[in-house]
Amino acid sequence: MHLLAISRGHIFNDGNKRTALFITLLFLKRNGIILPANPDFVGMTVEAAAGQLTLEQIVARLRG
Repeated sequence: MHLLAISRGHIFNDGNKRTALFITLLFLKRNGIILPANPDFVGMTVEAAAGQLTLEQIVARLRG
């Protein structure tokens, strides 16, 4: 998933978590899945970048 690859991969000098969340939401939107704004997404992204969440946990949180 884009969120894990970008946030953990540190491919940019700055803004990896912001970019990871944006790309994930954009990917979902372009595939017909529009998620309502959720402040928990920011915390989820930080946890994912720190290695505290698995892909399955991220999917479950995105599904709400």
